[in-house]
Amino acid sequence: MSNFSWKAAVETNITTLKILGLWPKGDETYKLNFYTLYAVFGVIGLLCAHSFVQIFNIYFIVDDLEAFTSSIFVTLSCLGTVAKTYYLLQNMQMLKELFISINKDIFQPKNNKQILLVEPSIKFWQRFYLIFRVLCYCTTFFWSSYPILDKWTKDHRLPFLAWYPYDSTKSPFYELTYIHQVVSIWYLVSASLNIDMLIAALNMFVGAQCDLLCDNLRNIGQNSKEIGKNLVKCIEHHREILSSQFYSFICYGSSIITEMFIYCWFGNEVEIKSNAIPYAPFESEWIGVPIEVQKNLIIFTIRAQRPLKMSALNLFYLSLDTFKAVIITKTKMRSFDWKKTIKINIITLQAVGFWPKGDDSFKFNLYGLWTAISFTCIIFCHNFFQAVSIYFILNDLKAVTAVIFLNLSELLGILKSYYLIKNMPKLKQLMITLNKPLFQPKNERQIKLIEPNLKFWKQMYNLYWVMSSGALFFWATFPIFDNSIKDHRLPFIAWFPFDTTVSPFYEIAYVHQVVGIIFVAISTVGVDTLIAALSMYIGAQIDLLCDNLRHLTGPNFNNELLNCIHHHKTILRFANNSNEFFNWIAFFQFFISATSIGITLFQMTVLAILKMNKLQKFDWKATIRPNIAFLHYLGIWPEGEEYYKLNFYTLKTILYIIILVISTIVFQVINIFFTLDDLTSLTANIYVLLTEILYFIKLCFLVKNMPALKLLMKTLDHKLFQPKANQIVIIQPLLNFWKLIFLAFVITCSFTVLFWAIFPILDSSEEEKRLPLLAWYPYDTKISPNYELTYLHQVASYIYICYSHLNIDTFITALNTYIQCQFDILCDNLKNIKSDTKNVDTKLAKCIKHHLLILMFANTSNEFFSWIIFFQFTSSAAITGMTLFQLTVVKPFTTEFYNFMAYVTAEVVQIFMYCWFGNEVQVKSSNIPYAAFGSDWTEFSPNKQKSLLFLITRSQKSVKMSAFNVFDLTTDSFVKILKSAWSYFALLNQVNS
Repeated sequence: MSNFSWKAAVETNITTLKILGLWPKGDETYKLNFYTLYAVFGVIGLLCAHSFVQIFNIYFIVDDLEAFTSSIFVTLSCLGTVAKTYYLLQNMQMLKELFISINKDIFQPKNNKQILLVEPSIKFWQRFYLIFRVLCYCTTFFWSSYPILDKWTKDHRLPFLAWYPYDSTKSPFYELTYIHQVVSIWYLVSASLNIDMLIAALNMFVGAQCDLLCDNLRNIGQNSKEIGKNLVKCIEHHREILSSQFYSFICYGSSIITEMFIYCWFGNEVEIKSNAIPYAPFESEWIGVPIEVQKNLIIFTIRAQRPLKMSALNLFYLSLDTFKAVIITKTKMRSFDWKKTIKINIITLQAVGFWPKGDDSFKFNLYGLWTAISFTCIIFCHNFFQAVSIYFILNDLKAVTAVIFLNLSELLGILKSYYLIKNMPKLKQLMITLNKPLFQPKNERQIKLIEPNLKFWKQMYNLYWVMSSGALFFWATFPIFDNSIKDHRLPFIAWFPFDTTVSPFYEIAYVHQVVGIIFVAISTVGVDTLIAALSMYIGAQIDLLCDNLRHLTGPNFNNELLNCIHHHKTILRFANNSNEFFNWIAFFQFFISATSIGITLFQMTVLAILKMNKLQKFDWKATIRPNIAFLHYLGIWPEGEEYYKLNFYTLKTILYIIILVISTIVFQVINIFFTLDDLTSLTANIYVLLTEILYFIKLCFLVKNMPALKLLMKTLDHKLFQPKANQIVIIQPLLNFWKLIFLAFVITCSFTVLFWAIFPILDSSEEEKRLPLLAWYPYDTKISPNYELTYLHQVASYIYICYSHLNIDTFITALNTYIQCQFDILCDNLKNIKSDTKNVDTKLAKCIKHHLLILMFANTSNEFFSWIIFFQFTSSAAITGMTLFQLTVVKPFTTEFYNFMAYVTAEVVQIFMYCWFGNEVQVKSSNIPYAAFGSDWTEFSPNKQKSLLFLITRSQKSVKMSAFNVFDLTTDSFVKILKSAWSYFALLNQVNS
């Protein structure tokens, strides 16, 4: 099998950093060449210069709190980017080494299955990178162009408050300064973005390596002769991952909250995947291997119980209980090129002088000179001029905050670039390590295992760049769009040592700012995504290792185990080296982010009871039969075990969705544009619209996952899921409680629909031709029969949406109820394993298989509703808060008042259902170790005790139902949502008053 290319996942990130001069070509670091000169120009001329003029400007605005805060948070952002860039450049060698080491044989997925295992992590990183780029570039675009769009260029207003050693209000100084600010902020944003995503990629790579290690451990027993060798390989793989943990964070970025999420998400992925390593050996064929190998396996399992935690100097741990990616795709291979994924990232960094060609680090050559120019003349000067300008606007709070938050972002970009350059030798070595034989996927299964991780990184990189590009564009052009270019306004407020209001100084300053922000953005994005790529590579390697461990079998068991141990060591070393690279970056990222977020917020304010006997087969689906019937009649549950086909039922479903759902949403969305100035009407419209959009999202995921749901329904009839006669008494209360909640939800939703349908009639507002829902129609709804037909359409649509919505929600809670019941059955079976009964081994093996089947059922269910829960929890607080606000606006004790009361009750019941049943799954699963302890284990033979101990060890990790581990379905989440809803309500009430 050819090598798996981990670096291909972060290729876009690396390419961007290359363009910014922050990633020398290939495995090289900075040398004395044109690229280094280009990097120096970008970092100094754009990033540092832009930061400097803003820092200097702070001195002049110290007495103006509003100007100070508006400038300082920009300045801090600039300084953060400077720091990121510095650490990127400083650690370029380390980063290159990371990308080399990720391709070691031990880091490679061994088969197609392991490639499929790591692919989700890579794909997620790629998607997130794309989103991050869009946000960052949109931000930069508006920042660069708002003086133009607001027509402030006539007053020669620059995008950022900064001091310049000349009059920036005169032509051509104004134009030049404007251009410099725009270019600088684009450079700053791109640098910060890509540095952040580079860090996220590093964490993603670590997480993927943990997945691979887990898979290798699970399959360690497939070849009994090679089990010892395979175990040694797993241990080596684990050590490599731990050593790679040494490289940590550089980061921050323009879209701060998105950046923070990237760090926490991908860093937490590393912890989650490394947490799975101790459980992977349990799934291998360990029972039949020699005692000596079992001892080695136990020692390895004990060592691996300490999860990898990516951190910034051990002060900030990247923990966001996050999404576990395990999807499966790709091919039988020649050498897998890990660097191909991050090729674009490398090219971008190379372009801005921050990534020397090949495996070299920075040297005294043309590229090294370009790096010096990029870092000092472009990036540093861009930040420096803005920093200096803060001094001159200290008395203007708005101006200060406008400058400072950009300065902070740009400073962070400088820091990222610095650490990238500083650690370039390490990074080059990492790039070399990536393509080592040990890191290569061994077959098509392993390539498919890691491809999702690589693709996700690419998507995240592209998204990050799109956002960053939009931000850069607006930042660079807003003086033009606002016509403030006539007043020689620059994109960023900054001080220059010449008069920027006079030509050609204005034009020079303008170009410098634009180039500076572009370089800052490219270096930031490149470094961010490079870090994300490294994490992604680690995650993919862990996926490969886990796959190798799962498939340990045959006469080469011992040799394969040794390879897995070596692979594990290499992954650990790769993770440690990655963590060492972005340690300081993450520290500055978190420190500056908190300050920038606060200042940015300030800127925003300125701007079945079933009876059966022992022989009967228990019908699990009887409990949810009314639920399934509802879904079937509504066109969203094909009959029997069929899926959607080209038939009448599918046509009916399409017509329902288009006529009753999509048309209603479109008419209400259009209506929002006519109610933007009326807070009461806007909230009355938008909270209903959010509910309808949320239903449409749920419907899409239900239809998309219909084959998986049908399979789950079929799995319920598995013989392992069947309760005994006495166990029916245990599970019946859970099923009855679900029925009670289902009934309560139906009643509250029915009252909501009823009041909504009739309140215009009861309030006599039908005389004014008032409709139940605020919406725009392409005809006059005040005229008969248009009014009556529209009224009927709205009522029919709302009935369909409401009952479809409640049945999808109750179906999800039913899945959680089934999981609870199965855990209760498993606990009862474990408690009743007696030492004096026959076939103790058979019963224990049956319990283990039952446990694995429950976990499969739970994972499949969670994959189905992860996105649904994510959107539900994201929107529930806002919807509930806006409904409470509407209660304070409408006249008390009217039909409309009771309508909102019924609606908010239904919303609370809806959230409670998710949280309660999800919380019960966690509680029930945590009972398994105690149930096993309740058996007659003291009378078991040593072998049986060992088997039971493995089961207890595996089950100590309780099952958590969640949305990608971001929102856990617990009662604590329910309370937090209610608190958030109250906060929304209080905010709306305060704004309205």
